[in-house]
Amino acid sequence: MKKLSALVIAGVIGISTTSLFAAEPHPIKTIKAEYGSPVIEKTAVDPLWDNVLPVSFLHAKKGAITEETEFPSVKTMWDENYVYVLAEIDDSEVYKNPDPTKLHESDYLELYFNPLKDRENDKYDDTEFWLKIHADGTFEHHVNAPEGIVAKGFLVEGGYVAQVKVPHELYTASANETIGFDFQISDASAATGVRDTILGWNDTVNSAWKNPSVVGELKFDPPSVPATIPAAAPIPTTAP
Repeated sequence: MKKLSALVIAGVIGISTTSLFAAEPHPIKTIKAEYGSPVIEKTAVDPLWDNVLPVSFLHAKKGAITEETEFPSVKTMWDENYVYVLAEIDDSEVYKNPDPTKLHESDYLELYFNPLKDRENDKYDDTEFWLKIHADGTFEHHVNAPEGIVAKGFLVEGGYVAQVKVPHELYTASANETIGFDFQISDASAATGVRDTILGWNDTVNSAWKNPSVVGELKFDPPSVPATIPAAAPIPTTAP
């Protein structure tokens, strides 16, 4: 099995349940997106990401997690205009299926958006969408994806980076608000020609690609307020 990347630090800030079907609850985890406006570049990662903690608690939607499994570093940010996602993935064999009809059997980052948190419908309607960013920069998207998305993918030593910024649509982004969100990392190989491992975050039934009700939630963290330095006391003067 190929190794994915390494950096897993606790980033989950809440968990609850909702009904996936009438008698089957599905977990809803919540992560926070730090406030900031990183530049999404073609072959570089903005240093602004350095102070953002990656999402943790991923699970295998296909394949199995072993002692040798290393996890991708996936981070999120937001500002008044965009949601930003960065994935840094260690992968000893970055693979893209040469068959255009089997492009999904490749290595890539996949994101799921349910902006209005509609969990009453088990299929994509006109408000939900998904995105795929491949290691070579190939970008695929659902027909509902908004205009103005900027997606970049590029190879690095030992793996690849995928990053994207997605305009806010159908909702107003403000501090402490949430949207439906999830992601997965697909890991394929030339030997099998298929994805041997899929690591996901919230979706535990491997159906987010067709059922947006199983996604988690992304919370817009308030901007940090810089500490204020108290004014220095006036220096007493001596009367002449």
